[in-house]
Amino acid sequence: MATPQADQRMTADQFEWSTERTRGDRELVDGVVVEGEMPNRRHQTVLAWLHALLDPWARHKGGGAWTNAEIRLGEHQVRQADLIAWWSGQDVPLDGMMRAVPDLVVEVISPQPRDVIRDREEKLVEYCAFGVPHYWIVEPLHQTVEIYLRQWKKTWALVPGWEYGRVILETRGVISPPAGPTFQLDALWAIVEG
Repeated sequence: MATPQADQRMTADQFEWSTERTRGDRELVDGVVVEGEMPNRRHQTVLAWLHALLDPWARHKGGGAWTNAEIRLGEHQVRQADLIAWWSGQDVPLDGMMRAVPDLVVEVISPQPRDVIRDREEKLVEYCAFGVPHYWIVEPLHQTVEIYLRQWKKTWALVPGWEYGRVILETRGVISPPAGPTFQLDALWAIVEG
């Protein structure tokens, strides 16, 4: 795909009110509207289970959870997260895009290679740069959960900055994330496979 000239790129404000946005799962990447993922039943089952787990926990802390939330990451960047949660007093709109930094973003990976790359590489970097402190990657096909924490890196060879450090990688058992409720992975996979 050719990169558009800077003056031809769509802005996040234009995207928010465009008909392109209403045609299903779409994202704005560097000013270009791109097709989002096509979630399957396994994906949606995991997403519903995680929302039912996270929403009461976040509400108890004064926040909430939102599925398929559009997050405005920059002037020409809008991503659709599978699930976000917030509990730090963010201003969360009833309509429109999330403009504040959520406390947690969860991506449920669909098996298409482009979706794997988008969630594991592109969004991982973008959410970290935006300031999202907690990032979870759930991969139902391989039954894994990865939990990342945004951390300041100090290295001699590379330029210091923020990065996600993986703090949990599990396939079974009980998970106790740094932020969020403790949950039983075996229960999740039983529902997915049931």
